Amino acid sequence: NVYQFQGVALYNETIPEYFQNSMKLLDKKTRHDLFFYNHPVFTKVRDRVPSYYGEDCNIENCVVADGCFLEGEAENSILFRQVTIGKGAEVEHSIIMNDCVVGEGAALKYVILDKDVVVSPGAKLCGTPNNPVIIKRGDTV
Repeated sequence: NVYQFQGVALYNETIPEYFQNSMKLLDKKTRHDLFFYNHPVFTKVRDRVPSYYGEDCNIENCVVADGCFLEGEAENSILFRQVTIGKGAEVEHSIIMNDCVVGEGAALKYVILDKDVVVSPGAKLCGTPNNPVIIKRGDTV
């Protein structure tokens, strides 16, 4: 896949490229150029409830879709629809796809979770920017 905006091409031919290009969405200018430039972005309409931000949660510099249930911490991450982050869980520099559950006290850093993944309470997953940990669809870790 090749995406181009403002004269910059983003290639997703490898997992690290996908990860790095996705993380560029955390930059306000990149989001603006991609979503508010002279071309529309179409997606399926899914009427979901707004995301819930728990009283003690801490969410910083994240793109958060609708329907999330957030009670832990997330920083510099992309959270797709219906993601749950349990109390005491920490998510950093990660991409969490639809319907994933991050259990209480779990810690994720440089991780890509495909759809429907369950991270058990207390689990620790740590990758790097060039080698993120990848958990396939439907797995429990």
